[in-house]
Amino acid sequence: MKIFEKRQKGQALILIALAVVGLVGIIGLALDGGNIYSERRRAQNAADTAALSAALAKVESRDFSAEANSYIATNMSGGSTVSDIVISNPPGVDCQGDANGPYSDPYGRDITDQYIQVRFHITIDSYLSDVIGWNTSDVCVEAIARAKDNYRGPLFFGNAIVGLAPGGISYLAQSQAQTWTIAGGGIFANSDAMDVHGNVVFPDGDCVTTVGEATGFINCTPQTNQTDSRFVFPDEVLPLLPQFDIDNCDQDFCPPPCDGVAVKLADGLYYPDQTPGFDIWRGSRVPTFENQYAPGLYCVEDAGGVIGTEVTGTGVTFYFLDHDFTMKYAGEGAALVASAPDSSSGAGPYENILMFSDITDEPCTQNIELRGNGLSPITGTIFLPSACVNYLGNSYGALDNVQLIGYEVYSNGTADLDVYYNADDQGRVDRPALIELSK
Repeated sequence: MKIFEKRQKGQALILIALAVVGLVGIIGLALDGGNIYSERRRAQNAADTAALSAALAKVESRDFSAEANSYIATNMSGGSTVSDIVISNPPGVDCQGDANGPYSDPYGRDITDQYIQVRFHITIDSYLSDVIGWNTSDVCVEAIARAKDNYRGPLFFGNAIVGLAPGGISYLAQSQAQTWTIAGGGIFANSDAMDVHGNVVFPDGDCVTTVGEATGFINCTPQTNQTDSRFVFPDEVLPLLPQFDIDNCDQDFCPPPCDGVAVKLADGLYYPDQTPGFDIWRGSRVPTFENQYAPGLYCVEDAGGVIGTEVTGTGVTFYFLDHDFTMKYAGEGAALVASAPDSSSGAGPYENILMFSDITDEPCTQNIELRGNGLSPITGTIFLPSACVNYLGNSYGALDNVQLIGYEVYSNGTADLDVYYNADDQGRVDRPALIELSK
């Protein structure tokens, strides 16, 4: 009896073929997986670069969308297919369809409009994985950059009168005059503002902007509850004050050294000390019997009392050292008739600043009372962030070219009062642009 053996020729070949297919698939997964990782990284780098370039274009007032698209095209050329490009300001949804933002600063103000989103898809072709049915891969990448504009312009955005008190009434018009005219700029109140008698007028079309409420203004339409315009006191006010040698200062506020003395020269006027080695104007207050101030920075140690004469000076800045004083101009010829140093004076941070002081521990321990009674040709910014500034009079008065900045600013009396503001002759602030990758 013959026993027939089963022939198994060819089975090994089938197994080898299957193994080769599996091995190719594994190698394909490894190669294509590495390629996907590499292309995704390249795409993410392109998105990051595009977002930052768009942010830079935005602060430079260029077409940020065109800038971002250009960077994507340059960085993604010769590789994967790019599709569904989104350049959005403010940002839209992310790659998962979830909303980006809103964004706020540390003080709770909405800054969503400072952010630019770049999002796009890439399609990656496989090299070997198609043997197992894996032909292409779709990847979404996203980047978000912040573009905070640079700002070089008037203090507090060109308002003629600024009250910085963060609560209560930071601007109060209680004069019983027929009008209190604010020309050339508006009023900013860091909290509430009130016009008791409805007599504040704005001939140039400006008005009142308040972080809180505005009451009694009948001659214009105030912009109220502008919480995004709030200045955090004192954190955001200190950097706006004129500061000395700020690059070598580790304090929140860098005051003038105030180590000079006033000297009387041949022309009979008092000048700040010109000792070699000092590179800023310095001086002490001119003696009370001298009313004419020579150009320079004067550090005033005793600002209190009633001033009964006219105080004049050209190209002068007064820095108040005292944190507790009441200074009054008595009227009837007693007035401040002075101008701050202009752009040609080389006064550095004190350009266009007529008076200033740092922030005190208690608000309104500094008090300044400016009286009307005629035209007061003041030119420059009065920047006293902790002071109560009162502008009053019983006969017509006008401040010729001034910006009043105080903790609280108010008026009383019975006379018509005018404030004329020209941004070109007032203090300015230079805030550099901020560009950063956020996501």
